Amino acid sequence: TLGRFGQAIVDFFLVLTQWGFCCGYMIFLSQNLATVLEEHLKITLPMYYPVLIFVFLVTPPSILKNVQRLSPLSFIADIIWLIGFGFV
Repeated sequence: TLGRFGQAIVDFFLVLTQWGFCCGYMIFLSQNLATVLEEHLKITLPMYYPVLIFVFLVTPPSILKNVQRLSPLSFIADIIWLIGFGFV
């Protein structure tokens, strides 16, 4: 009922929500990586190093316009997931 303004507001909050999810996910992964490095390899890093590692790993695939280029990687990830699920 608010026309273009309402659509812009909804789009803004959708982007803001997704951005928050991504930030939370990056922090979760970074904390887990830091814990693994500290517990198993006895390496202590500042928290922003693991965050930067994941940002540089996740950003290039997210820029791709043609998602079909990722299908071989997705297939490999599914196989690795199944192997890991088999261990559990």
